[in-house]
Amino acid sequence: MDKSVTQALATHPELVKYIFALPFDLTPNRGPRARGKSQQEKWDDHVTKWKAEAAKLSITQEFELWGATALTDKLMAEGNGPLREHWFGEQVLDSRWFRNQVSSAALNLDDRFNPDDHVQVSVEDLFDAIVRGPETRRTLNNTIDGLKKNRVPNIEFTTTEIAPDQDLLKEMQTDWEALTSAKPMAQFTPETKWTWAELADVANRLSSNTSKVQRPFYSIDKDAHNEADKRSEVARFV
Repeated sequence: MDKSVTQALATHPELVKYIFALPFDLTPNRGPRARGKSQQEKWDDHVTKWKAEAAKLSITQEFELWGATALTDKLMAEGNGPLREHWFGEQVLDSRWFRNQVSSAALNLDDRFNPDDHVQVSVEDLFDAIVRGPETRRTLNNTIDGLKKNRVPNIEFTTTEIAPDQDLLKEMQTDWEALTSAKPMAQFTPETKWTWAELADVANRLSSNTSKVQRPFYSIDKDAHNEADKRSEVARFV
């Protein structure tokens, strides 16, 4: 590496960046108590020496290292499928591959394919959810918007007989806030983890607690209707 840098500085003084590619990642710094230097520390020492050597020639040059992780990230980047296939013989199922498969299938169908004849089936919803498609995002957004219109009420009761448990209301409020604040997650790209499974448990708890709070009022409402029916019967009799 030292010989390569020295030769590059002498032959190509116009270079502004020198990149080394290694098929492995350097061992990281191990702290002051470790014996000897790590590979990362040795690399840093070399970079300092190379920059000093370049400065003597009035050259400003950056030195960059691509280890195994960096090389893998670059090869797996969108659009680099042909490179992986050419150099490593690997078939990567990226968006470009899927587009080509759909296009080929449509061409093979020829006149037998007509978008107007498409029949919506339930498995499409599953596929749309897997790829975080527009229909799934729209459903999530609409659901959260609907929940925002139904806040947990804060009512002061004159009698304690029907007043709901305040701890239960606080838990409902916390769950409501957790669900309504999750709307930005609907826009997360597939690389970012979704936590809808955990939020589904929150939604089920909120639904259960809502039923507990509402149940006494259903009984009161039913009794009121029965009393009204009795009064109507008496009125008709009189």
